[in-house]
Amino acid sequence: MDLDRIYRLKQEVVMHAFGDQVYVIPVRNNLADMTHILGLNMTAARIWKELSIGNTPDQVIRDLAADYEAPSVEIRHEMVRFLNEIKDFFEDDTQSGGIHN
Repeated sequence: MDLDRIYRLKQEVVMHAFGDQVYVIPVRNNLADMTHILGLNMTAARIWKELSIGNTPDQVIRDLAADYEAPSVEIRHEMVRFLNEIKDFFEDDTQSGGIHN
């Protein structure tokens, strides 16, 4: 997993916060795809947003390590795990969908 590249959304998504969860809902043909909803905790939602605006995972890891005063090695491990979970939503293509709140 390349942590120094920019990840782009493959498609448009809508993000909706409900309690301490943020739900990512893909949009296809102007309709919400309710069969592929992804639930994120607040930290995962922050990572998602940072990636979707063009920050590399390495940049996000550095920011999280500073904010949480945690070892970047641990955060890097969790980042790789998270990127594997969301790989169907992101690609390295220069074309991307949008993100809406």
